[in-house]
Amino acid sequence: MSSFGVESTGNVLRSLVGESLQNVSYLYSSDATTPILEDAGHIHEVPYGVRLVTSQSVPITLTWLMEGDCEALVAVEGTGEDVGITDLIEAHDVSASPRWRPLLGPAITNAGISWHRATLGCPATPWACRLEFGNQGGFVAALAETYGETLEYQPDNVAVLFDRRDAEALR
Repeated sequence: MSSFGVESTGNVLRSLVGESLQNVSYLYSSDATTPILEDAGHIHEVPYGVRLVTSQSVPITLTWLMEGDCEALVAVEGTGEDVGITDLIEAHDVSASPRWRPLLGPAITNAGISWHRATLGCPATPWACRLEFGNQGGFVAALAETYGETLEYQPDNVAVLFDRRDAEALR
């Protein structure tokens, strides 16, 4: 799992504390339909991940990676190509969506990671991360997908959760 950059995920997330978010993009395959997020609710599903650009101007990519039965959500500086994102990916700017607008500008005040073991024999890996923006709120990015009305763990999809209750229910 060290090829996933699991060890550096915590460092990358901690480096964001004190920075302000300037731009957010969701990563989709190049043949996907552009998402409409004006009324998308408090859970956004993103097939490949999320790209954040902060006041540092260095993009941070939150994406899923798998190696056999081992799965991880990683945070890497850059586009994610160095950790294996090789499909034709397009970044769709979602910064103007109602859920992201309040988080643009305020400083990131806290970052956290949730760890798990995907299966017996796999090392502990991140499966969710949280960024908080003081009184403005925050979000959780997790390996998850909705099935009907239920949010469930899913190793090859990223769900962005804007309601803390959704994140707590996913545990």
